[in-house]
Formats: sequence, C-alpha cells, structure tokens
Amino acid sequence: MGKHSKARAGGGAVAALAAIAALAPAAQADFSGVNALRCTGDSINGRGASFQRDAQAAWAKDFRENVTGGGCPTWQFTGQNVTYEALGSGAGRTAFGRTNGVYDPAVRYAASDEPPSPTEQATMEAGANGFHGDLHTIPAAAGSVAVVVNVPDGCAIPAASRVGSGSTARFQVPRATLENAWAGDSAVDTWGELLPGIGGAGCDAKAVKRVVRLDSSGTTFAFKAYLHDVNTGRGWKALGNTAWPNDATNPVLRGSANGNGPLVAKVTETDGSIGYSDVSTARGAGFDERGSTDDDRYWIPVQNLSGDYEEPTADPSSHTNGNRGSNCGNTTFVGVPNNTQENWFNAEASSQFGYPVCTLTYALAWDDYATAYGNTVAEQAKARSVKDYLTYVVSDQGQNVAQATDYSRLPSSILSKARAGVNAVGWNK
Repeated sequence: MGKHSKARAGGGAVAALAAIAALAPAAQADFSGVNALRCTGDSINGRGASFQRDAQAAWAKDFRENVTGGGCPTWQFTGQNVTYEALGSGAGRTAFGRTNGVYDPAVRYAASDEPPSPTEQATMEAGANGFHGDLHTIPAAAGSVAVVVNVPDGCAIPAASRVGSGSTARFQVPRATLENAWAGDSAVDTWGELLPGIGGAGCDAKAVKRVVRLDSSGTTFAFKAYLHDVNTGRGWKALGNTAWPNDATNPVLRGSANGNGPLVAKVTETDGSIGYSDVSTARGAGFDERGSTDDDRYWIPVQNLSGDYEEPTADPSSHTNGNRGSNCGNTTFVGVPNNTQENWFNAEASSQFGYPVCTLTYALAWDDYATAYGNTVAEQAKARSVKDYLTYVVSDQGQNVAQATDYSRLPSSILSKARAGVNAVGWNK
C-alpha cells in the first residue's frame, strides 16, 4: 500500500470485491464492477514531454488496434480513446500539481523527460483541496537528443572537421569545443572558431546562433546533463532549465512556442544556428534529407567522454537511409532508484561510452486514482484506461513500437521496474 492508502470497506463489500478480483489478474484486483477487467475504461488525456510526441501517437494507435500487444481494439470496445498533448515536460509535471498540489482535471497521465525533483514530488503527493496521491515515475522509453545544425549558406566544411563525403558530408567537433559553443563562450562564438578553416567569404566571422527551448523541457535537462559531464566547472546543473550561460552578452534564440518542434523550426529558418531535439522531430523537419536543395541542415555525431564520436541513431547511416531508432539501446543509466515510487531526479545516462546524450522519458501516474481525483464510477473508468494504456506502453509490443518511432527500448533492468510500477497502479486501494 502507498503512503496515503486507506483501509478497505469490510463485510459484504470485501466479499463482492474478492469475487470480482477472482476473474481478473492479480495486478488489476483493485478495480471493481464494470471496470474490473481490461478494456472497460473510458477515454483519457495525457500531457507533457514533446520528446514523447511521436511515440505517444504511435502507442495510442497501436493500443487500440493490436491485441497481442495488450491493447484494446476497436472491435472490442469503442470508447477507450487515448489523446496526448505534447506541451513540454514542465507542462506535464504542472498538470500533476508540481507547483501547488492541484491536479488538472483534464489530465490523467503525464509525461516528462525531467523527473520531478524531490520538492516537486512532495508537493504533488501532498495534493490540495482534499485530493492527494502517491506518485509513480515510470520509465516509458529511452531516446537520444540530437544536436542539429544549420551551417551558414555558402560555407564549406574544412577537411579536418568533415565526416562523410559528397552531398552527405557533415562535420564533427571535439566535445570541449561543442560545450564552449553552447555556453556562448567568446572563444567559440563564430563559425571560424567552431570549425577552424571553414571555407567561404566571411564565413569564419559568422556568429554561431544558439537556439533553445521556450519552455521548461526534459530535452534541455538531458542535454545540459551531457554538457555538465563535459565541463563540470561551468555550472550547467545549477542553471534553471530555461537559463543559458552568457545570455546577456550573447543572447540565445528561442522557439516560438513550447516543444521541440518550434525549436527545430527556428533552426531551420535561422542560417548559422545550432539546436537540439529528439531525433524523431528532427527527422520530421527534414534534418535527414541530405542531398536536398538545402543540404546544410542535419544532425551531427557527438563525442563521448571516451573520445569516440557516436551517432544519435541506431543505424549510423540513418541520416541518409531513414532507418529509425535511437542509439540508446546499450546506454548505461546511473542514479537509478529501486522502484517507481522513489525519486528519479538523479537518474541520467552515462556520457562515458556510446552516444552520450541519451535520456529516459517517463510516464507519471498515481498509485491510487481514487484519492487523486475522487472515488466515483466515472473516475474509476479513466483510471482503468490509464492502467491498460501504460501496461501496453511497457509491454514488448509497446517497446518495439517505440524503437520503430526513433526511440529505444528500455534496458531490461529498468523495464522490469517500469512494469512493476504499472502493475501497482490501481483503484481505491
């Protein structure tokens, strides 16, 4: 039982619940009446990380259509729709009460790449206005944060920095140089300093323009974790999520709205800019269309702490052949707690080996939905759908769908914790 759990009703009510529970798997025994069994819930809405946007769209579709994946197909039940608002990790945590303990009545599960801090989790769990809940921070997938660039028009990549050849050539730079550029440091604030020997009239003096998220973002959180590993003395982790070094003297540019999509759009329209995004959003915006009329926009290999340059995609040639999947399948994650009810704020990818800018992305759910939104039949139906949907997300089928949508399956040790967390989600416990 969770920290806020209450005793069950006695006598006949217990006997009735036991009879219903006998018909359902043990993990679903807390649901009763018409919602005792899978696929008997109501439509739900999620909100949060734009990093998860494409995974959520693929999951929601497959959840309804694929029986073997644990979904609820249309021929069985037609009311269990799942919709998702990709408004940013901060918006997801806010919907679960991170600032004032008030839960948004339009949201039944949230998503974030930045786990709630201990303070946020405490505020969420304390709740407000008579509602409270024990929080589960449930890993849903892993994914890579790609560094995307829009090389100044008419400028040629110098041979010393070039990777690949012909129309698909890109560039790579040492991790310290990249970190300096992202800090807006005067040592690397022009393209001639980023890529010494860059060709083209005036190209060496063109400014490197940093494009960052407008909103509080888990993608930013993960990217800054890598930059911190590269230069622990910069103070990356002490910065607020939307704050950037040297912003007063070398101002960053921001997306026009929340999410990775507007950030990538800003990079697309800004000659000489650099940005960061989940691979799926970058691909959708054409950053893999090498050989096109504007072939100076792409993602670049990133150097890990061992000195190796790695691609953000599982297939190193993904920027030319379109093969999907993030290069995070073998990533080691450190600071991982024992279970989903502990705090995950210090969980992060190791930057030592493999692609160094990977992140876990999470679903947020309540241990007992009756305490969080009220003990009514209508709320139980929504809670039933949350459990069914998240059960699908962490199933083998759900993880395979994530891989095919430019994410990675969760490492097995983390996947087992995710499944145990979803298994614990219940009703009136």
